[in-house]
Formats: sequence, C-alpha cells, structure tokens
Amino acid sequence: MLPLVRSQRASLERLRAAIRWARGLVVLTGAPGQGKSTVIQALQLATPFSPLRLEGEVIKDRHDAVMRLVALVGLRPEGDDFALLARLQNKQSAGTDQGVPEVLVEDAHCLSDDTLQFFSELASGVFGRAWSIVLIGEQTVLDRLVGFGVLPSVVRLPRGMAMI
Repeated sequence: MLPLVRSQRASLERLRAAIRWARGLVVLTGAPGQGKSTVIQALQLATPFSPLRLEGEVIKDRHDAVMRLVALVGLRPEGDDFALLARLQNKQSAGTDQGVPEVLVEDAHCLSDDTLQFFSELASGVFGRAWSIVLIGEQTVLDRLVGFGVLPSVVRLPRGMAMI
C-alpha cells in the first residue's frame, strides 16, 4: 500500500476520533476513486483489532447481513436473527477505544433502505448493546440515513483528493 497523503492522514484521524467518541454509526463519504478504501485499509493495518468487513454490493437484506456477520466470526447459523445477533455480540470484541469499529460496510450506498436501517438500529443498540459501525460510500448513503431520521457522525474526504 502506498503511503497516505496529508489529507488522507487527516481524514483517517477524523475517522478514528468519530469512532472513538460517537461509539455508534459513522459514515465515511467521498466521490468514487477519492480514497475511501485506502483510508479504511490504513485504519485496518494500524491496529491489532480486526473489524468485520462487509461488501454492501452483495448484501441482499437484513437476514443476509446477519448471516454474513455470523459467518465472518465462525458461528453456526442456528436460531433466528435475534438469537444470532445475541451470540455474535458476545463473540465480537471492540477496538473502539483505539478508533477501530466493529463493522465496516464498503459500498454502503448499494444497501437497500431496510438493510441500511438495520445497520443504524444495530449501531443504536436496538438488538442489545450498541455496535460501532462505519458505513463507507457515496453521499447518497448519508442522505438516505438523514431521510430516516438517523444523524450519524460523518467524515467526508476532501474534494480534489482523487487517487492517481
């Protein structure tokens, strides 16, 4: 991985601060090719904690999101979604004190509205404890969340930060 440019390092520090202090839902936005994935890779490489990483392009619905999370930690998919989430919450450790989320969702702008709401509910503690979740995507993901009445912490990559 190439070293981060100054604006990417600043975005990484803003992201870590938002994760550390918001302890819920954080949205990382930027235009395509602007460096969102590069910032996320740097976040993952700089810590001993491993967030669960999902691709928004392939998640079909809430149940699919739960099943993918369960598979990432190696749990057996037994029981309903609520039971699976309860087991999953006991298994997954958090690195939020070091600015590392529990779940990263790339291309979150591709999620259905119901699935996007699921992640905001997970972050707000509807299913037990509140999870630290970072949704990564284009501005539309933030617009949709605000439309649901969800006000996440937001980190925007500066314009003109396109990768070469």
